[in-house]
Amino acid sequence: MKEKSKVIKSLFIADYRKRLAEYLKITQFGTERSFIEIELENARNELSQQNTIISNSILRGDHDLLKYTDVWQVHNIHYIDWLKMQQAKFLKKNITKKQEPYQRLVDGFSSVTKYNSIIYILSHRGLIDKNSHRWIPKNGQKTYIVWLLRYLEIRGYFQRRLTYIDVMNIAKNTFGVSIGERTAKNIYYPIKEREERLGIPPADTIP
Repeated sequence: MKEKSKVIKSLFIADYRKRLAEYLKITQFGTERSFIEIELENARNELSQQNTIISNSILRGDHDLLKYTDVWQVHNIHYIDWLKMQQAKFLKKNITKKQEPYQRLVDGFSSVTKYNSIIYILSHRGLIDKNSHRWIPKNGQKTYIVWLLRYLEIRGYFQRRLTYIDVMNIAKNTFGVSIGERTAKNIYYPIKEREERLGIPPADTIP
């Protein structure tokens, strides 16, 4: 009986997941892709569990549990198919759409208010000159700039995912720092102390 309850509960969990995936508002390229990939992995793991329960049900002759699990499995297979469709749409949208590289920091922002807020924070923290917006030279400045741009991306400031070309252009044209391709391809990694010191709010809190 306990196993039957688990099966029935899982049906509702799967429904909830699909609704969440449909209505969740995604603003970042990487976020949507990661969400779909994680859901696919979870659904496939559940499919493996369902196969195990079905095999045990057949061996024990538990036809009630077999019936419930069959329904659960069919539902899950449909969910996996739906996720694959979303994945295909997502890849088509982001691969076929031609996007001009950002040349300056302001190009990637959806509003001047957001841009001015970030410039104020960076100048106030002594990272850039408040007038020219050029980066104030320090050791490790190139990796710091790449990290900063990736952090701004995570916080939702850019209208799309940054490419390494965007990173190189922004570093040079806004901050006056030339960055090589290898460094520009660095990914974001959390540095709690640095994030707290900067105090950059989520983009959706700024008009």
